[in-house]
Amino acid sequence: MDGKWKEWHAWSRSRQLMLDECPRSFYYRYVKFYDMPYGDILKATKRMLDQMTNTKFLLGSVVHEAIERQFDQLSRGREIQGPDSALQYVTRVMSDIKYNPEKHVIEALNGKEISDAELSKIEEEAKRQVNVFFKEFFDFYKDLEIITHEDYCNIEIDGHKFYLMPDLITKSSDGRVYVTDWKSDSTYSAEPNERQMKMYILWALQKGHADFIDLRAEVIFLDIGDSKEYITTEEDLDSFKEELVENSEKLFEYIDSRSGEEDFERCEEEEVCFSCGFKSYCETN
Repeated sequence: MDGKWKEWHAWSRSRQLMLDECPRSFYYRYVKFYDMPYGDILKATKRMLDQMTNTKFLLGSVVHEAIERQFDQLSRGREIQGPDSALQYVTRVMSDIKYNPEKHVIEALNGKEISDAELSKIEEEAKRQVNVFFKEFFDFYKDLEIITHEDYCNIEIDGHKFYLMPDLITKSSDGRVYVTDWKSDSTYSAEPNERQMKMYILWALQKGHADFIDLRAEVIFLDIGDSKEYITTEEDLDSFKEELVENSEKLFEYIDSRSGEEDFERCEEEEVCFSCGFKSYCETN
């Protein structure tokens, strides 16, 4: 495995979950892709998957995109008039998905039928959560300086580069920096939220946007219209940095100990395969 791969793909929780679930899928997405020539079907597959999601994350994806577009307008100095444009975006996106689900949803691409009723239910909930965001939370953030929102960022620790995409990081006129993440499902485990928030906080500190004492972090749960402050310490962050480096080194050791595709086991569970964008490629190679 060459240095370029390591530079672009340090450890992340999502990559670890993919590796644990199906090593072959991880290999296609994060290893083999970089060895294939331009025009190869794997590269085309990966580019297509970058524009898709699976049913598990469809609701969150649509809600995030709708809200992201509003902050994008604010960052350009344009005024936002309530949730109307965000709701229109949800309607338009879900109409496209209903018309051609195979272009947007991985399970549909793999031949699984997704009913209009199921998609309509997702659309209804997405609109409800967008309304919750504007009613309960938007007014607080709309006048703050936007440092970053839904942009690819990275932090570097002991030569390891870690990539992240914060939902929103803002700064008030008194110098306080707010690290904000919103979720569409409050029933998920708290542990992934903690990891995400620590990554975002480390980025804000490493890039010089705030001192630790001026940072505030919270997770907004749009399904229940509530938020929770995330509290950490500098000692916890130091321990987390050590954990990140250790996980990254273990990942590289795992990859380096394997010589090729056959050393990355393929998951045979049907449900996992149907939610994998590489299903067709895997079956024909």
